[in-house]
Amino acid sequence: MTKSRYDTFLLYKYIPIILAICILWFIQKGEVVLWIQSIHTSFLDLFFSGVTVFGDATWTLLILIWVIYKSNYRWLSILILAFLFHGFFVHIFKQWLASGAPRPFSYFTERSQADFLHLIENIKIRKWNSFPSGHTATAFFMASFIIGYNNFSSASKWVCYSLAVLVGISRMYLGQHFYIDIVFGAFFGMLAFDLAHVIIVSAKKTIWNQKIIKSKTR
Repeated sequence: MTKSRYDTFLLYKYIPIILAICILWFIQKGEVVLWIQSIHTSFLDLFFSGVTVFGDATWTLLILIWVIYKSNYRWLSILILAFLFHGFFVHIFKQWLASGAPRPFSYFTERSQADFLHLIENIKIRKWNSFPSGHTATAFFMASFIIGYNNFSSASKWVCYSLAVLVGISRMYLGQHFYIDIVFGAFFGMLAFDLAHVIIVSAKKTIWNQKIIKSKTR
C-alpha cells in the first residue's frame, strides 16, 4: 500500500465524519432518535436487534484469532494497539469526562416524554453514560482494521463501513444512544485504528532504517 493510497483512504473516511459533526449545529438533542424510531416496524425491530451485535467487542477476539492464525505479527500489533486506543477513548468519556450523561430513556423521562420512545421487548435499556457509543466505536474500529488488513480494497470499504453505519443507526433505533454519541463513537473508532497504524508502521520503518545504517557501518 502506497502512502498516497492511505491518504486517500483517510480523506474518504473523515470527510463524512466532519459533515456529520456539522449537522449537530442544526438539530436538537433527541430529534434524530425520535425520527428513526418513528419508522419502526416488526421487521426493523428484528433487523436492528441483530445488527447491533456487530458492535460487540467479542468480535475483536475472533479477528485476533484470525490474525494470529495467519501469523501476521505487524497487523497483530496494530490490532492490539488500536483496541487499546479505542477502549481508552470510550472509557475516558464514559467513566470520567462525560460520566452520568443521560441516555435517551432518562433524557425523555426527565421531560415526561418517555412515551415517545419505541421500546423493544427483551432489549435492556441503559439509562446513563451515553457519550460516546461504545458499540459504534467498536464497529468502526473493526471496520477500519479489516479494510486495512485487506489492503484497503474497495469491496472491503463498502461492506465494512456500511455495516458499521448500520450498527450506529441500530443504537439510536434501539433507544440506547443519541446522534452525537454515534458520530463521535465512529470518529473515536476510526481514529484508534489510524493512530495505531501510523505508530506501528513508523516504528517498523525506524527499525528497518537502523538495520540498514548498522549494516553500512560494519
